[in-house]
Amino acid sequence: WVREVDPLDLEAVKVALKEAAAAPEPAVIVFKSPCALLPEAKKLPRVEYFVNEENCTKCRSCIRLGCPGISPTGTDGKSRFDELLCVGCGLCEQVCKFSAVTRVSDDPERRGAWRASVE
Repeated sequence: WVREVDPLDLEAVKVALKEAAAAPEPAVIVFKSPCALLPEAKKLPRVEYFVNEENCTKCRSCIRLGCPGISPTGTDGKSRFDELLCVGCGLCEQVCKFSAVTRVSDDPERRGAWRASVE
């Protein structure tokens, strides 16, 4: 029993782990995804995220991911992004149960803000 799973798809990871735990024989899960630091990955369209502090409850789910792009330095210790360190993997958005982490492209006021800040 061998499964290949994209580690950036948390639902697929959960399903594979449950299947592996229930399998009567040895199970292997191969996590496969392009490295965000490789030049090929940098050519992909950039997905930008931000933290809506009104929705942030300081649960720290996003912080526990260990991403260098997000830290508890916002208002009252709420999560905040450093867009220069974010690789755009989207794991923080997937783990946030309160919809505090949002794609910038979904918020018309913030769309393009990252690019404008580094140009």
